[in-house]
Amino acid sequence: MHAVSCPRTNSILGDGLPDLKNWIDVGIEFGLGTDNMMASSPDMFREMEYTSRVIRGMNRDAGSIDSRKILIAATLQGARTLKLEKDLGSLSPGKFASFIVLNTQDMNLRYSQDMFSAIVNRAGVQDINSIYIEGEKYK
Repeated sequence: MHAVSCPRTNSILGDGLPDLKNWIDVGIEFGLGTDNMMASSPDMFREMEYTSRVIRGMNRDAGSIDSRKILIAATLQGARTLKLEKDLGSLSPGKFASFIVLNTQDMNLRYSQDMFSAIVNRAGVQDINSIYIEGEKYK
C-alpha cells in the first residue's frame, strides 16, 4: 500500500495528523507531499522538519523516528507513490540524475554528528549549493 501525507497542510486545515510512526512500523510506504500553495509553501525541507517534530511530539520520544526514514519518504517513497521510482527518487544507473547538492559547511549543517538528522531538521533552501536536473547543472 502506498500513501501520501502532507502534515503541514493537514495541520493548517485542522484535518488531524496520521500516526506516521505507526505507518512506518506496520510497513505502510508513504511519500511526503507539500499539497498546494494555497495551504502551505512547496518547501520539502519545511515538510520534513515539521514531520520530524510531529512524530517526535506525538510519541513524546526524541528517538522515536530515524531521520533517514523521513528523508526516504521525501525522496524514494514519493517517487514510488507516484509510480516513478524507475526514473526518480534515488541516484541509480539508468535513472534521471535530478538532485541537489547541499553546502555542508554552512553553520547549521557543519558540526552535525548525524547528517541525515541535520538535513531533515535544519537544512533549508539557503543550504542548496547547486541543482542538477536530468544530469545538467541548473544552478
